[in-house]
Amino acid sequence: QANALINAVFSNLLGVFITPAFLFWALGSNAIQVPYMQVLKKILFKIVLPVSIGQCIRQIPRIQSQIAPNRRKLRGINELLLIGVVFNTFSDTFLRPLPNVKAQDVFLLALTLPIFHLFFYLFTLLFMRYIIKTDRKNQVSSMFVAGQKTLAFGIPLMKTMFEGSPEMGLISTPLLLLHPQQLLIGT
Repeated sequence: QANALINAVFSNLLGVFITPAFLFWALGSNAIQVPYMQVLKKILFKIVLPVSIGQCIRQIPRIQSQIAPNRRKLRGINELLLIGVVFNTFSDTFLRPLPNVKAQDVFLLALTLPIFHLFFYLFTLLFMRYIIKTDRKNQVSSMFVAGQKTLAFGIPLMKTMFEGSPEMGLISTPLLLLHPQQLLIGT
């Protein structure tokens, strides 16, 4: 379980830095209007700094003593905040119509995303079992952690990289469709 948690945190934080670099490389600097160093600076302030401050605050003994008995309530608040992020992004996305996108394209995307997600679950399980040769508990935890890319990191990252883009709705649609599917598949 500790390995899965470390993997999830590390891969999300690493993704914050690797994803912009990959997008700049794949799309070219002309497609992204914000300079790379400015993107990294914004990401540090929007994602890394708040997460780091939150983790530091959680280490304060007085805060820890308040968290333990209220874990269930805090989990509910966390889910409400995530729903707020999803609602905000959906609202921004569909405020303007998606350019050159047909309903059948969105349907096809909604159909293929869980297929890819399940494929990567299976790939991770087989890789952990036959290549890494770990025990069953680590295979299962790796399988579930490997496929998770969170909406909480993804949306701020996209909004930073494609700030002001009229195609932000189009860019964020796969993540908006995939996140609920991940939750359904994972349960």
